[in-house]
Amino acid sequence: MDASGIMMSKEVHVFTLDGKDISGTVPSCMLNMGQLQSITIKTASGEKLKFKAEELSEVRVKPSKFMNVTTMLSQPNMSKFLKQDFGEVLNREWVFYVQTSPPGKDKKVMMQLLNPGFDKKMKVFQDPMAEQTGGGDDKSYFVVKAGSGEAIKVKKNMYKKEALTTVFGDCKVMVEFYSGDKLRLEDFAEHVFIHDQLCE
Repeated sequence: MDASGIMMSKEVHVFTLDGKDISGTVPSCMLNMGQLQSITIKTASGEKLKFKAEELSEVRVKPSKFMNVTTMLSQPNMSKFLKQDFGEVLNREWVFYVQTSPPGKDKKVMMQLLNPGFDKKMKVFQDPMAEQTGGGDDKSYFVVKAGSGEAIKVKKNMYKKEALTTVFGDCKVMVEFYSGDKLRLEDFAEHVFIHDQLCE
């Protein structure tokens, strides 16, 4: 979702680090390379409040039907996979931005969560600098595992060698099941879902 999509939304909630939930519409926001850096909320009373990414824990955007379809189509294989197996996630009412730090960066930014609904153990974000494959898939993603807060870059050219150690190494079920297989980044959504459902 781009800045215009956020500003077109009829309802947005921002959650501050101290637990406040402020709702309204968005007259302006700054989105750079897929990272939401600041956002201004206009409340029902007409008050305008501006927040920086480092002040927020989460932003929820209720997209229009048009924007919802556009957003899902921007991730071809992820969308196809979710549409086939996780209709409830595809039809969700909200797009989520969550505060995180990209690998090697101290700065806090809000990035769009790609796996809402099955993100308790790891959160997946699009790498804004990622190149794409011929089929339109991103060649890299960011993963933040629960409890660590540290972002891991998941890259296509290293996925089959490192996925079972760096990303899924804490899950005995996955390590045993996929041992000896050549994992493909094209199946990343499936692997994330299995990790969420089967791993402790």
